[in-house]
Amino acid sequence: VKNDSRVYTYSNITYQTTYAAADSSVLATNQGTMKLTVGPGEDQTADFRDALYPTGTAIYSIKITGATATTQ
Repeated sequence: VKNDSRVYTYSNITYQTTYAAADSSVLATNQGTMKLTVGPGEDQTADFRDALYPTGTAIYSIKITGATATTQ
């Protein structure tokens, strides 16, 4: 996770994962929160467990859906 802001610190970063079959049909979606805080200009790697790959998964995606922003 990279924070390009020069002002804001982000925490409680929420995400959504989507698992799809080869024909692009959605097999499952999941939502969660990454337990990390990323300060201005910082990069961090997040390790977290999501849903197990459903049978037939050909591709998956993850998207950031929200975060708490604070200024220093």
